[in-house]
Amino acid sequence: MRSALLPQRLIAAPFLILGAWCVVAPGSVERLGLRPEAVVDNPTSHLLMACFGAQAILSGLFAFFSRFTRTTFLVYGIALLPFFWFNYYFVFVQPIFNHWMALDFGSNLFMLACCVWGWKRTEPSWRHSRQSLSNIVPEARANAAAFLNTVGKPAFDRSFKSALGASFGMRPCARHTCSRNS
Repeated sequence: MRSALLPQRLIAAPFLILGAWCVVAPGSVERLGLRPEAVVDNPTSHLLMACFGAQAILSGLFAFFSRFTRTTFLVYGIALLPFFWFNYYFVFVQPIFNHWMALDFGSNLFMLACCVWGWKRTEPSWRHSRQSLSNIVPEARANAAAFLNTVGKPAFDRSFKSALGASFGMRPCARHTCSRNS
């Protein structure tokens, strides 16, 4: 099976890099990314930008250390699509961001390409589970047979009945039959 670890780790890179920039220098992100009329440039806006960056770093850490499946790559790629609309809308329709928003657009495009790459490199889950089940069923039968041969059927029946009786408030009597507790 081919590994999809590289595309997954590359998805984490924009989150970690741009998120760290927002945390370390929130004022520069605000001044470079927003149109002059939209810049607030005060301690509150810097705090909000740093919080945004911390969330991005958290997302990057999840993407870096998790194990993506084929479905994860697909859903992640679909979830990226509204961000392209966001980039377009807030640059051209309701201009708040300036040309530096191209950096965000490029990062989203890069992550989408990594999602396609990772999706192609990952096997469908049904194929993996089908192979696993074909190996598990004979092994489970062999383990059950070995257990019964080791324990012996009469001993197994007694221990099962006593465990079952204890679960339902019953106690074994002298004849090894069960009766209700009084």
